[in-house]
Amino acid sequence: MKSAVKINKWREKFMLEVLLLYLIIPGRINFLQLGRYGHFGEQRYRQQFGRRFDWLSFNASLAASRTGNRVAIAFDPSYIIKSGKRTPYMGRFWSGCAKMAKRGLEISGIGLIDMDLHTCFHLETVQTPPTKTLEQVKYTLIDWYLHVLRTRKEILQRLTNYVIADAYFSKSTFVEGALEMGFHVISRFRDDAYFRYLTTEQPTGKRERPQLYDGKIEIEHLEEDRFEIINLENGKGRILSAVAHSRSLSRDILLCIWESEDKKVRKLYFSTDMQMKAKDVLDFYRTRFP
Repeated sequence: MKSAVKINKWREKFMLEVLLLYLIIPGRINFLQLGRYGHFGEQRYRQQFGRRFDWLSFNASLAASRTGNRVAIAFDPSYIIKSGKRTPYMGRFWSGCAKMAKRGLEISGIGLIDMDLHTCFHLETVQTPPTKTLEQVKYTLIDWYLHVLRTRKEILQRLTNYVIADAYFSKSTFVEGALEMGFHVISRFRDDAYFRYLTTEQPTGKRERPQLYDGKIEIEHLEEDRFEIINLENGKGRILSAVAHSRSLSRDILLCIWESEDKKVRKLYFSTDMQMKAKDVLDFYRTRFP
């Protein structure tokens, strides 16, 4: 533990005991229960829990020792049901299950995905302030999410430079903010996203603005000769990939279109790393968001 987090010997002993107590205490875990089953009194646990512990560094050290090379950071805000008026940061947040904004709490989960192990190691959870609190410091919700990554990027980038987030984050503000920090973003577009083919024509040498794009990509009527096609095993469809221009992001990206075996369903994935393998884009995203 000392190698991962800067703590003294007594603090290390205390944290190891707390982790052990979480495994063995039956039922609800609170300070009364910790005092009953542990070596210290209830007040000591209350005092020590008031001190900060660097869980991100601790968990990152553990995860790094158990993962391979094909890893990425998963960033996933989640709604938590909570009633009452005294809980800090209560507000209205989007609930994916209810498909609407609901009163409660939101946490941003940060994890390390290992694509080969098909698992995710938890690194840290950060609570999201409500909109009214963010407005006081002139932050949008996207600004807050970028702030969470920015204040942790030194530790996260020791593990990987890839960040996976769901379709909500396929916005230019988030993507540009992440790129400025040195991250690459892997995400998914809405089904009605607008893309353009990059031109293959050579410059004419004339004094005019060179043509950059060569028409809209019609998702329902793809020009397959412009894509690299990968057929997936066991009837799991195929991937059509190409470097294309995204109008919503105002930049070129690696577009990976997954198409079902019967060609009736298509999903649009992307990576800002245009040298990435198309199958890795799909596998990374689906490891976190099946």
